[in-house]
Amino acid sequence: WLNGASIFVILAFLATIYLPVLQTLIKTVPIDLKGWLIIFSVIAVNLFLVEITKYIFIIKKNKKK
Repeated sequence: WLNGASIFVILAFLATIYLPVLQTLIKTVPIDLKGWLIIFSVIAVNLFLVEITKYIFIIKKNKKK
């Protein structure tokens, strides 16, 4: 269910940005390539930091055993 819900939310998000009817209703504008690059850069940095933090905590936990 989680995968299906995630896909639905992403599609709904894209629809509100790119479908003219929803753009008018919700007052959104399309995101250009520069905007998408910024979004994915922030996501990549966030993902990297979270994974490094998890790795550090796992190493510390295993050393205590």
